[in-house]
Amino acid sequence: VRTSILNVSIFNHILSGRTLMDSSHIIHNGSEYIKLDELKSRLLEHEILKQKYESMVTENRKLREKSEIDPLTKVYRRGAAIERINKYLASGTKSSALIVLDLDNFKYINDTFGHTYGDAIITTASECMHKVIGNNGIIGRFGGDEFLIFMPDADAKSAMKAADDIIEQIIIFGKNADSNHPLACSAGVAVGTGKIKYRCLFSMADKALYSAKQNGKSHAELFVPEMNNIEGACITYVEQEAVCESAHSKIVSHAIEMASKATTTDDAVQHLMTHIHENFAVARAKILAVDITQDMISVVYDYNFNTNDTRRIKNTVGYYLHKDLITFRDALPDRRAVRMEDIDDRDYSEKFRKEFRDSDSLQHLYYLNKTSDGNYSICYFESENPSKGWSNDDCAAISEIASIVMVYSDKVRNVSQRELALQNMLVTDKLTGLFTLGHFFEQSGLIRKLAFENDLNCYVIYANMHDTAVFNRKYSYDEGDVLLKDYSNTYANSDLKKLGIIAHNMGRFYSMIRTPDSIDSVFDAMTALIKKFIANSKKKYPDFDFKFTLGITEVLQNEILLHKIDEARLTGKFIE
Repeated sequence: VRTSILNVSIFNHILSGRTLMDSSHIIHNGSEYIKLDELKSRLLEHEILKQKYESMVTENRKLREKSEIDPLTKVYRRGAAIERINKYLASGTKSSALIVLDLDNFKYINDTFGHTYGDAIITTASECMHKVIGNNGIIGRFGGDEFLIFMPDADAKSAMKAADDIIEQIIIFGKNADSNHPLACSAGVAVGTGKIKYRCLFSMADKALYSAKQNGKSHAELFVPEMNNIEGACITYVEQEAVCESAHSKIVSHAIEMASKATTTDDAVQHLMTHIHENFAVARAKILAVDITQDMISVVYDYNFNTNDTRRIKNTVGYYLHKDLITFRDALPDRRAVRMEDIDDRDYSEKFRKEFRDSDSLQHLYYLNKTSDGNYSICYFESENPSKGWSNDDCAAISEIASIVMVYSDKVRNVSQRELALQNMLVTDKLTGLFTLGHFFEQSGLIRKLAFENDLNCYVIYANMHDTAVFNRKYSYDEGDVLLKDYSNTYANSDLKKLGIIAHNMGRFYSMIRTPDSIDSVFDAMTALIKKFIANSKKKYPDFDFKFTLGITEVLQNEILLHKIDEARLTGKFIE
């Protein structure tokens, strides 16, 4: 609609909902005529689409910003930091400074106390930098224990003071470290003016850092022209912005760009996982969410690239021994992809070892993302080529992309109250308040796990109430519903309910319990419960013959539940 011919006041009245004329009024628009109500509807629709688009743009911007932040230290990744520095330098500057820092003796600390402690050291170092710099500069992490700080509008004096203050903060923190290898930091400082190139500023700061390392470490040095004679380099892998030109850096940059253009969270995850598949020969990728409180692992996404599986979100659940989940979490470094053969060989249970540790001819890679509440997510990758593994550089690049994936994946796990209510409808039988059969299969893993951990017997119980259709025809469907609720209440108020779970489906009741009692004792208890229910029901419906089939069978750790239910059904005994 060409709105330019409309009077502005009429246009504003339409948007505000005020009526200037009746709804049948015709507005002339060049070669066509439009009713006022139709025009108003189109304009409101356009406004809603505009708001959705703006919301999507804002959301993508926030997610892009998150993807550019190093998840461990909460500072910019090296590529994102360099990109921002280049933009600032391109506009010209009277004076700006670059500080390059490197922790002293970090390799010894990492090798002696482990990667978890090493990560804590790196995190603390970044906090020291934030404390000194605040919002007055750009802080970036090259990787490992190496950082850069760009200070716009800073001279040599203020830059050196900032570097000295950071070193002092880190030394104070490191006083509790090994006395023979105390934690400290060295820094190189360079100051540039005008439209200086980043690579020149970095080269000067790196030479100053090299000089500081050669002259006893644990201090900062300012670049002076005499340092141009230094041939060595401290941070060789980013010299002259090599990081911006490397193949893996381009792969990561492309991944960030793809994710930022995605219209939905699922699209972003799919694009990123496909990107990893295409560049690193990944045949299968999964995202697993681990809940330590329930000892549960949920499969959030599952991509099988060799079969072109389009079912992206699986939402399948499994229960594992608590010690397995804790041991596995502590064995893997946070936010770094690790080859399975590099993971410490611990005492895992048979189930966990079979599903997570035992390797076939393929290579496996795990990326762990720990959360503040002690839970964690896992990115799992399976190689496409059995003979080709992943190099350390491959693992580093996959780690960076996986951290971006986690930003989007975590959004899937945050559900609204409305979604929780809908989920509850899917897991609870509306009539009886018991589990649905599908949720019964899901929760049964927890009962089996608890039985195994506590050396208890695990039984599945099948109870079929016969002739419910006959009962409904004789007494009405409403009375039939009451009958099923009565049985549910009888079971819910028994000691058996405390030992496990129960589900209802079409007049059939399925239970799973863990108990030290024998199968005969459980059968006797269930028989007594059913006979009690029949006796009470006879008082209300004396003309109906109540009949049940009751079957019980033991379920061992690795047996298939569906088969055991069939076994309980086929071996059931008649009770009336």
